[in-house]
Amino acid sequence: MIDYRFNDKTVIVTGSGSGIGKSTAIKYLNSGANVVFASKTEREDVLDVIKSFPSKSIFIKADVSDEGDVESMIKHAFNRFGSIDILVNNAGVSKGMLLEDTASNDWDWVMANNVKSCFLCTKHVIPFMKNQRYGKIVNVSSIAGRDKSMVLGASYSTSKAAIIGFTRHMSSELAKFNINVNAVCPSQTKTPLLDALLTEEIEEALLKKIPLGYIQSPDQVANVILFLSSDESNYMTGSIVDINGGLL
Repeated sequence: MIDYRFNDKTVIVTGSGSGIGKSTAIKYLNSGANVVFASKTEREDVLDVIKSFPSKSIFIKADVSDEGDVESMIKHAFNRFGSIDILVNNAGVSKGMLLEDTASNDWDWVMANNVKSCFLCTKHVIPFMKNQRYGKIVNVSSIAGRDKSMVLGASYSTSKAAIIGFTRHMSSELAKFNINVNAVCPSQTKTPLLDALLTEEIEEALLKKIPLGYIQSPDQVANVILFLSSDESNYMTGSIVDINGGLL
């Protein structure tokens, strides 16, 4: 059955070069949306997807921790498609190290890419969403923001906790404009970020802790993101949704 939930809606997905962001952006495309793939890196597999949907998708190279890049990205998206209906703040990085080994510039880099990016992208889509009195914003936090990370370090856990606080505040601030703001907290997900860190020993320890017994795919996270940005969830705002296979 073809999904037309997002027919003619315009979606920006940050960090959509791979992993959760890429899977989410492709699902929006397959649901009728106009999709902006925003990423710092151009990847051939993503560009191939865009070539298959030439009138419905564009790639914008952007550093979403840089305000100039963000403003340019959002204006470009609006000029191309005529609206901005959905923002998925997915871009994220990590420095998996002990706090005592973390340099100040590494800490700042994680905060800029994970938290400042949410602030900047949200700030600059708000005028467009307010004007149309409609908008959906989904922020990608993490199980690390609920508790801690086994492998990604204090800076990552702190940044993802900040996203939860940001989501709750913005949901209240924007509700009167019919803008819903929610967040997802995935547990470990089979992405390039995790694959680079996952040793056999760490994977074995993880699997023992996950009641469902396996590490989820990016598509499983993307399904929940799409639900939260659809009109099916229009009474949900300020919600922090766990996607963790029962890992608490």
